[in-house]
Amino acid sequence: MTRVLLTSYGWEDAGGGTRVPRNVARELRRRGHDVTVFHAAVDDLAGAPEYAVRRWRDGDGIELVGVHNRPHVMLDLDQPLREIDDPAISATFGATLDRVRPEVVHFHNLHNLGAALIDETRARGIPAFYTTHNHWLVCPRAYLVTAAGELCDGVADEGRSCAACANAPARAREFAVRRSEVRDRFTLGVERCLAVSASVARTMESVGYRPDQIVVLQQAMPEPEELWRLVGRDRAPGPIGEGLVVGFIGSAHALKGPKVLVDAAQLLPPGVHVRIHGDVRPDVERWLRSADTGARVELAGAFATAELPTILASIDVAVVPSVVQDCAPLVIAECLAARVPVVGARIGGIPELVRDGVDGLLFAPGDADALTAVLTRLADEDGLLEELQGAIVAPTPFATFVDELERTYAGSTTVAVSASSQRRRTGEVPGGRGRNLLAAPAWGRGDLLDALLQSWTEAFSPTDDVALVLLIDTTGDSDVTAAGEQIEAIIGGAGVADVVLLQATAGEALALAESCDGVVALHRGAPGLLRAAIASGVPVVAPDHAALRAWAA
Repeated sequence: MTRVLLTSYGWEDAGGGTRVPRNVARELRRRGHDVTVFHAAVDDLAGAPEYAVRRWRDGDGIELVGVHNRPHVMLDLDQPLREIDDPAISATFGATLDRVRPEVVHFHNLHNLGAALIDETRARGIPAFYTTHNHWLVCPRAYLVTAAGELCDGVADEGRSCAACANAPARAREFAVRRSEVRDRFTLGVERCLAVSASVARTMESVGYRPDQIVVLQQAMPEPEELWRLVGRDRAPGPIGEGLVVGFIGSAHALKGPKVLVDAAQLLPPGVHVRIHGDVRPDVERWLRSADTGARVELAGAFATAELPTILASIDVAVVPSVVQDCAPLVIAECLAARVPVVGARIGGIPELVRDGVDGLLFAPGDADALTAVLTRLADEDGLLEELQGAIVAPTPFATFVDELERTYAGSTTVAVSASSQRRRTGEVPGGRGRNLLAAPAWGRGDLLDALLQSWTEAFSPTDDVALVLLIDTTGDSDVTAAGEQIEAIIGGAGVADVVLLQATAGEALALAESCDGVVALHRGAPGLLRAAIASGVPVVAPDHAALRAWAA
């Protein structure tokens, strides 16, 4: 049995990023693992304070730890630095790790939780994995789409361009910090990224994520197996009636491209029937109805999961017309399992799931005319539908997918070491000496820095082969020049051992903590630095003369 902790957005909520960890957690529990799910709860707790935490066990024996009443609900576009670290959530997660003591942590995205959860895991020496259900690692909007709903043409200027897209131009520097900090924490603290498609992997690599850290693992869910048994396995070839029935399945959000289908439907032959099965927001419904000038589309409304077999048995072909970089839509496997060929937009991970000309057809994303041509071909070309249906194969078993996760987890836990059992040196210290002591001063607290430098001058002379490395956090307002002036004002012209100033992101600081020979516990504002030191077996040194001399001995 392995103790596994998963993160999620929501629990009993819709969306692939929630469905996948929920199904995985239940299957892992069924297999005898001890499973905890730490999640950003969707619903508020009435009368409870901000960041209220609720713990309970569901009927499957899974422990749920939900953080409610957060000041951010889905995206946190006006606070990019909070996406790096939301201290209240980080502290709760750290306490959960200490109580549960998982052997593996599997992050299913971190939006509404923060990248600092990776630090908390890494500081305890716990192997961590990450599954990409969207593009949050790269894009604050998570779907590589602009505020106007248009495709992003590439994140430029190391993330500064995201500020305009988020309608926060004054925060360009903070968005650049978000980009580098999320990436640095991920690079240092995640053992393997399980990308849901090669498309996601390419996007990550294009902005600096390491290719050797990413593997593509296509997901499988339990629902397609049941759909194959109930609908697809024994389905008779050919259309179900006189005319081709085309279906859109799932929530009709604008990014999923329902309007492309509605526009295409206006030019389809009279015998083609088009239905949209799924919930539609009132504003989107008005938008779609206004586009349906020929009354060619039926809005069939929301449906329960139990109704999906009947719905799929009633359509001949499904359309997945996404207009964004859809990572790996789960609906494609569900449709194919019912032996329903898929017409998909050639974007994101869709082409990896639909074999063009084999079990489906592809078209240019957002191109209603191209979609019309493909659907007209399906309606008019004798034998094409049957050919596509015949090439559909049984879905990958959900058990096979979870088997692979178990192998991944097991491979990490066999080589994991205690957080304090091994000293790792990961690189050189710029400007360092034989022994290097790292500190992250609170530059606005001159008294703390004064005390440290006073102890340093008492403990060492310029002939000692030691250096005090002082970090300047790039998220703050300090700069090297101002910090140097502050140090000069404190030590004056006295001869002292080397003092090195380094400007670094928090992620770079974590790497330096592993490269130095000690970290000084200067103040409580740098817990991640101290935890990284502990995780690497680096001693934490008190900022006084005796402790410094003992450290150097």
